[in-house]
Amino acid sequence: MKRLEASALCLGLALVPAQAMAQESDWSTRLSVYGWASGIDVSAATPRGTVSGELSINDVLSDLKMAFMGAFRAQNGRWSLIGDLVYANIGLDNGLPPNGAGFTGATVDTKMTIGSGYGMYQVAGGARSSLDVGLGLRGISMTVDTKLDPGGVTSSNSDTWVDPVIAARFQTNFTDRWYALGFADAGGQLNGDTTSWQVLGAVGYKFNDVWSAEGGYRYMSIQNSSAATTMDVDLSGPLFGVSMRF
Repeated sequence: MKRLEASALCLGLALVPAQAMAQESDWSTRLSVYGWASGIDVSAATPRGTVSGELSINDVLSDLKMAFMGAFRAQNGRWSLIGDLVYANIGLDNGLPPNGAGFTGATVDTKMTIGSGYGMYQVAGGARSSLDVGLGLRGISMTVDTKLDPGGVTSSNSDTWVDPVIAARFQTNFTDRWYALGFADAGGQLNGDTTSWQVLGAVGYKFNDVWSAEGGYRYMSIQNSSAATTMDVDLSGPLFGVSMRF
């Protein structure tokens, strides 16, 4: 339950008013479900040293235990609310053992829930392009379990936290059907213990006024160097999604 608290808070703060306002004629809402075929680089501190490992996109798809990814955007004139949720449970069987610790291998299981919510305002726009900027929160709950061989020495790093972030979104319409968009955010806690940032670029196609599809590339970096735990995770790879407007 703790794993979902921060993410549920961020999404709940944005989703509840978005659902209410979408009922008014001036608001439009888009719900999206997408797949993010990301590779992952992960490192975590253990009592015997830092364990790190890397999974390619093919490795992640074969070792993925569970995942869910979804997003929404509600817009009224220049104002918009954006929410995004990523949950993944990934096993890593080829982790690198701590240097000089006498171990030959490591198993690393990473469970993460990442929920982001933003309030955005359009600062520039024309007939075909728009630029929005805003503020938001990203709730992150992450657990990295490691097992060192031989001997089966185990360690677990787990933490839940919220990062304030600043964000920007750009969209341009090539035609009535084709469009491109970019999104970026960055933030962290003021004491510097945690930082997180991401960039996304995609091209989309509108089938009609309700349905559209998008494909692009996304990179996200998360660092936690607090006294309680040390974790560093990078996610990157192509994504594909389907959206419904109402």
